[in-house]
Amino acid sequence: MGTLLWWSLPLPAWGLEPEVPTRLALRAATLNAAELLRLQDQLGSVEPNKLADLVAVEGDPLKDIHALRQVRFVMKDGQVVLDAGAPRRRGDAATR
Repeated sequence: MGTLLWWSLPLPAWGLEPEVPTRLALRAATLNAAELLRLQDQLGSVEPNKLADLVAVEGDPLKDIHALRQVRFVMKDGQVVLDAGAPRRRGDAATR
């Protein structure tokens, strides 16, 4: 499954008006999306026996949606695939 950088999209790109509560916008992008794909048993929330795919951010996106732009790390299948705090080496894909 591909990754959509949904946190970089402005709210109107989601078809949402700015007055939509942040909690509902985040739910639409996570659990509701998983339910539409009929993958809610694997994706969409952090629970035991679900895939360990997640994005950790700096701050609380429920208080400030822009916190989603401050990615600390990305985990795919339980392995960190992007660590914003790790030193980058020359030639790493993240430095290109």
